[in-house]
Amino acid sequence: MYFDIDYYLRVVRAVWGARGWTGRRLMLLHLILIVPIAYVFNALCFLLDYVFFPSLWRQSVEKPVFIIGHARSGSTLLHRLMAGDAERFSYFRYWETKCPSLLQKVAVRYLAAIDRRFLDGYFYTKVQAWDEKTFAPFRHIHEMGLWHSEEDQFVMQNAFVTQKWSMNMPLMEHIDLFHVDQFDQLKRRRWMHHYKECIKRQLLFNGGDKIHLSKNPLLSGWVQSILDTFPDARIAVVMRNPLECIPSVLKLLEGNWRAKGWSKAQYQASLKIMSEISIETFLHPAKVLSFAHTPSMTVDYRRLTTTPADVIHELYRCFSFDISSDFEAFLQQQGARETQHTSSFKYTLADYSITTEAIEERLADFFETYGWPMSSKGQLRVAWQGMINSLNRARDAIDHIDLMPPPETDRHLAEGYKYLMGLAYTAIERAFHEDVRYPQFRNMLSPITRATIDNADAIYFYAPIDGRQSYRITAKVGQTQHWRGEAVTGDAIKAPHYLIFETNWGVLSGDTGKLSELTPGVKTQTGRLDSSDIVVSKNGEIEILLAPEKPAGYTGNFISTYKKVKHPHPFDPLVTEDRYANYITGRQLFADWDNEEAIYFDINPLDLDPLSSPSIDVAAASENLKRCGELACNQMLFWNAFWTIPMGTYGQRKGSLEGIAFPRNAFNKINAASGATGGGMSTNLYAGGVFDIADDEALIVEMTIPTKPQYFGFQLANLWGASIDYANHFGSLNASQMTQDPDGVYRLVIAHADPGVVNWLETTGLNQGFMAPRWAYSETPAEADWPTLSLTKVAFSEVLERLPSSTQCIDATQRREQILKRRRHVSRRFRHF
Repeated sequence: MYFDIDYYLRVVRAVWGARGWTGRRLMLLHLILIVPIAYVFNALCFLLDYVFFPSLWRQSVEKPVFIIGHARSGSTLLHRLMAGDAERFSYFRYWETKCPSLLQKVAVRYLAAIDRRFLDGYFYTKVQAWDEKTFAPFRHIHEMGLWHSEEDQFVMQNAFVTQKWSMNMPLMEHIDLFHVDQFDQLKRRRWMHHYKECIKRQLLFNGGDKIHLSKNPLLSGWVQSILDTFPDARIAVVMRNPLECIPSVLKLLEGNWRAKGWSKAQYQASLKIMSEISIETFLHPAKVLSFAHTPSMTVDYRRLTTTPADVIHELYRCFSFDISSDFEAFLQQQGARETQHTSSFKYTLADYSITTEAIEERLADFFETYGWPMSSKGQLRVAWQGMINSLNRARDAIDHIDLMPPPETDRHLAEGYKYLMGLAYTAIERAFHEDVRYPQFRNMLSPITRATIDNADAIYFYAPIDGRQSYRITAKVGQTQHWRGEAVTGDAIKAPHYLIFETNWGVLSGDTGKLSELTPGVKTQTGRLDSSDIVVSKNGEIEILLAPEKPAGYTGNFISTYKKVKHPHPFDPLVTEDRYANYITGRQLFADWDNEEAIYFDINPLDLDPLSSPSIDVAAASENLKRCGELACNQMLFWNAFWTIPMGTYGQRKGSLEGIAFPRNAFNKINAASGATGGGMSTNLYAGGVFDIADDEALIVEMTIPTKPQYFGFQLANLWGASIDYANHFGSLNASQMTQDPDGVYRLVIAHADPGVVNWLETTGLNQGFMAPRWAYSETPAEADWPTLSLTKVAFSEVLERLPSSTQCIDATQRREQILKRRRHVSRRFRHF
């Protein structure tokens, strides 16, 4: 029989040194005299068990059930309910924990039988009276008694492994009964072997063919050791609001120590350790079981005390147990009584080192999962931690291969963090400043928030709306003759080269984090208006009405915010066929960067109440924090998956789109796209590919455009989809910035270094990245009139000789002047004041 001599000596030394404690002498007598005698007696009986009960050699422990959870969490209630399944379970009664040996248990049973038969239960009556006197005053705290089912870890006290010593004395800084999973292998094995031997004896005592049922809060720190010792174990974890059960346990321990004569200064260290263990009681089982394959289930205390029978039914389904008719009858009988299981103990943490805020913060995930009420401060801290957890998940998408990031290089890693912070920037703005009551146009993408192979010539803007309401968009613009194909005269500022508005129902691309959002019907465009149809007043003003229906007789600019679709939603049967836009998005495209100026739009609801104002409360701020983290995380996950799977950036795989997936040093088939199919302007034609060149290589792109579009441009991006810096480098070119050769072909050079030609696209040292030409048509031409593309990889030293002699060249001075112009324009376009 095992005995922990190390713990025994620690306790003896601690008591020996407690010279001011009134119970010191009595405890020393108990430790030095009674404990060794009891151990020798128990060890002898333990040894004789195998002599008198040879079937013990063959006794197994199969599919044991362990009920764990923080003390005062309802584990006793669950244990008592399951113990009612007498045909199935074996468990320790309190008196049986005092008799670790099978020989002792059988001896007590025979003595009890003799007492009943020959003494008319005389001794039983005396013991029952003692039991009532000893335990009745405390049963409102814990229903305890000699014949009650009890925590089987008490049986370990005969091996000097029990919380008994810590209950009598504040010894938690000397002995540790919780962190068994962190013990060295030898000690763990010895403890668990002795524990298993005790269980085997109890099983044989109860017939040998039952399932052991265990309950003990301390076992929350033994979970891995239990699984190692009993691989087929089943585990139930009872969950109760820690703000209810933690202070109750601390107060119980404190009261016990104080009653034994200990001062607060003497038990303060142990109380602090118990506070930490209280937190770990929640965290450790969740951590271990998240990786385990054993059947396990968490039990909500609130359900256990309101619908106990339902909880037992769920637990039995999880453990693959059937419910007998007798046990079902027991559950129905006990249900009403057990729902009255309450605790009158209501403690606060005011007197303890651990605070409400610390518990709420460290157990934030549990508060969110179980919806436990929290303080306002705690609710916001939990929401904050949830946001951080989501951002950490997004961070994982930078370098965890299963989340499909670009190939790991120092450059890709560094740009990944920059890219993520851009997504976080946008997420903050969207989560805290979107309000359909008071919409404002905001940048979706910018030099700070580069993503989705963003167009260097564009302002991407959006505003949240309620498509059931009506809104008015207004703006003052510069010259717009070019919108109608007319020449611009004079020196007046020009409007952007192209402008488009689109109203959409559904999330913005990437918000779900799942590729399933690309399924037709998940998003719906309800309306569209571009610069070819926008009416501008004589004084240069634009006014656009957004509404579900165009008013009778209205002749101005109008965009519908409603569409009735023909097919049901592919995933959600509750979504009706009536789709009301929840976002308006748009783009301003710039060609002449020297002379075109951005338009600044106002959007206002027609029923705006000027006396009302937006406000925020704890619930709203918590929801905003949660949404902020989710938006950043989902965008990161979606676009990683989008580039990897449908677009086949790193090679074809299941789910890659045939003909559309990005080839290396080539272009896919030109295609139309929209916000409903992964992003894109609905008037655009797109092509794409991946450049992959060594330091001494370059690509020559040849492009023909049979039908003149309203806009076309060519952009480069890194493999995150973030555009190459277009203010200080040449990661993009549009029609106004390119030169066309006499044969009508646009020839562009993609290279790391400047080849000295006008049509240079700069990689900024990236060996791999995206290529994205795009052409905008208000009316899509016939496919035979679409642009054509070809690409040739050459040595950088051969670039000039592979280009026509008519190629327009440029010197270093001219290149610097181009950079200055680009910087000025981008600064104006995205001005901050």
